Amino acid sequence: MQIKIRKAKILDLKKITELENKQNLLHKGFQPKIYAPDSDFEKKWIKLIKKKLNSEKDLLLVALNKNTIIGFIQGLIKEKPLRKIKKCGFVDEIFIEKLYRGKGVGTMLTN
Repeated sequence: MQIKIRKAKILDLKKITELENKQNLLHKGFQPKIYAPDSDFEKKWIKLIKKKLNSEKDLLLVALNKNTIIGFIQGLIKEKPLRKIKKCGFVDEIFIEKLYRGKGVGTMLTN
């Protein structure tokens, strides 16, 4: 298994959306009232991700195994004017296909 990490591209949108739907189903199983997506979730999600792909304050990376996307991470950079470190990154979402969990893919995405 040779995992590669790269910035997401517009062509990745379909697979990232598929993974996001899997994540929603997983979360919905734990907290159905909180994580149940609304009826036009996918349309809103695609619009949001397109915006993030063109933003300097957002980062979306994908993990690939043999050119197949197996996970993603979505994060953002926030300004922290009252701190010594003026910019700080935050992970908003991370999802790895079940088959690849526990194999260091999440660590690779966060490094």
